[in-house]
This record gives sequence, structure tokens and C-alpha cells, in this order.
Amino acid sequence: MSTGRGAGGGRQARDETLSAASSEAGGVISTLVGPGPGGTETAPRPAAPPRPDPRVLVIDDEPGVRDVIATTLGREGYLVTTCANGREAVARFDAEAFDVVVTDLGMRGLTGWDVAAHVKAKRPATPVVLVTGWGDRFTAEEVHSRGVDFLVSKPFSLDQIRAVVRRALTV
Repeated sequence: MSTGRGAGGGRQARDETLSAASSEAGGVISTLVGPGPGGTETAPRPAAPPRPDPRVLVIDDEPGVRDVIATTLGREGYLVTTCANGREAVARFDAEAFDVVVTDLGMRGLTGWDVAAHVKAKRPATPVVLVTGWGDRFTAEEVHSRGVDFLVSKPFSLDQIRAVVRRALTV
């Protein structure tokens, strides 16, 4: 299931006194240019609040698990895109903007570790949630060093999925 919206790429407006750039990460840098010494002053502005309909990429090779997570998050108002494997997921991630990625660990081909590494290499600020039946086998340091921000162990409750995605969007 995929709900499309335009990926809000960076926009830049220029005239003789103001240059502003925004990024998908939500932060805005304003550059005011005026006469006098130094000529340029850069002032960071607070990050914009999360988009009204955050985009979530859900990856799981088990259709039942994938559909339950997607349906749960969709009912919360998230725009959810699903992928059945890691290869499909990295292609979608490269082509579209997502606010959070939720991925299974154990998949054929590209694993959840591979997906997390790809996400962090392309857009390091994007939170990654790893869902796994082997959660008790990993230390927090190992999980974090492999690009995972949040770990959810199977079996999980729908409340856990809702809470971790909500938290991932506020970090």
C-alpha cells in the first residue's frame, strides 16, 4: 500500500537582501545579507514541527506482520508505504521522503541491518525502528552502531508499535 505525496525537496529563494534554504529534515537556515562589515549573517531557526501526515516506510517479508503494522499506523494518521523486502525498500527510500523507517531484521537478501545502514548513509537523521524476534540477543551499543535507533522485540503489541513510531518522530 502506498500513499503518495510530493517529496518536499529543498527550496531556495534569493533576492538582494534575503536567502533562505529549507531541508526535508525540517530545519531552516536563513541568511540575511545587508550592507556593512561582514555582509552576511546566518541565524539558525528552530526546526519546523513534524509534517501533519508523517510518512512511514514499513518493511517486512511476512505479509501478515507487514499489513498489521501498516494498518495500525495508517489508523493513527500516518502515510504508510510497505515493502516486502530490503531491495524494494532501499529503492523506495531513495526515491521518496520518509520520516521514519520500520524494518524487520530477518529477511532474505538485504536484511534489516542492511536497510538501516542504507538509511543512515543516505539520510542520517531518519529514525530506524528494527522489529525482530531476536531482540534479546543484541546490546544497545550494537544496535545503535548498526544504524538502528529503536528496537521492538517480537511478539509485540500494537501499542508498542504506535508508541515507538510516535517517539521516533519526536526525537
